[in-house]
Amino acid sequence: HIRAQIAKMIEDSQDELLVLVTSEGVVRFKAGGIFELLKERQKAGLSVRIIADIAHTNSRQVKAVMEGLRIRHFSLPNYNLIILDGKEVLHSVSIDERRGSSGTEDIALWMNSPDFIGAQQMFFENLWSNGLTASARLDELETGRIVQPIPFYLGEGSMYERLRTLIKSR
Repeated sequence: HIRAQIAKMIEDSQDELLVLVTSEGVVRFKAGGIFELLKERQKAGLSVRIIADIAHTNSRQVKAVMEGLRIRHFSLPNYNLIILDGKEVLHSVSIDERRGSSGTEDIALWMNSPDFIGAQQMFFENLWSNGLTASARLDELETGRIVQPIPFYLGEGSMYERLRTLIKSR
């Protein structure tokens, strides 16, 4: 039922679709044709952004579907989210994230509360801005090199500030 609702939301969307999907959810979306449906709708003018937990276990599926889709990586266990045109939201929790699981035990909640949707959009945007591109994440998995830049802050409380204070005191 959850996959059918997801497909319906994709087909009903007019402007924008925001998708957050778990590592195993990526495999299920690929097998269930959800990524292809997203690509079709995107060709028709729908804005689609996907945040996926990209791991070794689903890198083959991501490589197969990523062309033409805006996908970023962020690790969030067992949590899926779809926001349709800022008017509807579907949350689902994956109870069984084992490889090959059918997802029949997943639990979903559909809402159209504007305040709740707004909060979920802010949550999605925060993850999107802090996530890695799919290609960077795949490179990271293949090479073992960390691609994401390490945040470095100058100012109060930073190593730089403490070193500066130490030098001034000498």
